[in-house]
Amino acid sequence: MLEKAGKIGCFMCSSTLGEMRTPRRSTLWVMATLLLSFVPWVSAPHASCDRGTRPPTPYINSAIPLSDKVIKIRWNPIAGVNYDISIREFGLSIGQDIGGGLAGRSEHSFYGLKPGFEYRIWMRARRGSGSEGCVSERASPTVVLRTPTTQVYYICRDYADRAVRQFYRNKAYDCGYTGPRWHGDKDVHFQACLSWRAAGKFYDQTEITDRDRAISRCAFTWWFIIF
Repeated sequence: MLEKAGKIGCFMCSSTLGEMRTPRRSTLWVMATLLLSFVPWVSAPHASCDRGTRPPTPYINSAIPLSDKVIKIRWNPIAGVNYDISIREFGLSIGQDIGGGLAGRSEHSFYGLKPGFEYRIWMRARRGSGSEGCVSERASPTVVLRTPTTQVYYICRDYADRAVRQFYRNKAYDCGYTGPRWHGDKDVHFQACLSWRAAGKFYDQTEITDRDRAISRCAFTWWFIIF
């Protein structure tokens, strides 16, 4: 009876009371996979490669969200190499890793991401294609980036559209306003808005208001001169 009670009361016990059951191999494998997924290695350096045959380490120059579901990265291209690129969400692969590809490229976009989620991205250079050839000894520094929420994405998209329209009104009235506030690059306005919102600031609202006021003053003067 005591032996049966031991079986029921202890899920880590073996069929004999008092003997501890060793963890299952499947459990250990899952735990190891989760831990290793946080380590920035797309592929370990090949044992037969030495420093003289390895490509240099690539570096990600910029990583920006293009929307609430898309991230674009850019890097300085290295002649004659392919790239291994990894992207992780909470340390887990999302099935968009690149292995030994993108030769001659200097940018890549990841699509179908989740709004408001944090992603970690790193890369290596590879002499061959696929899984062939030597890879750089070290991975690039990991880039950490969060996609905007869907709400913030639409706010900043609309802000960028309006900022560009204000820029062309500035030109139409020949107001002559210049500076970082006055230009027609929609992407720059969009990224500025995202950075403000990420910092908890609402500068997009004041920027729109200030530009409207400046154009109204200019337009009034313009009509006054004409009439």
